[in-house]
Amino acid sequence: MALMCTSGPESGTRAVSGICQNVETFDGTIFENIARFGNATIAEVEQAARAVGLRSFIEARALGHA
Repeated sequence: MALMCTSGPESGTRAVSGICQNVETFDGTIFENIARFGNATIAEVEQAARAVGLRSFIEARALGHA
């Protein structure tokens, strides 16, 4: 569950909301899962992985550490 808290000085209130999510991967490699909606290049997939904080996760698996 992801939580988001917001507050505004003008309203003097605070709101908290939660989002339930199921994470699923598809058959295939991590590359194929990230690039599944098009013909992405390796550079584009690496950039997407970095943008969401997955690069070290991917590198650890490539080296057999996880």
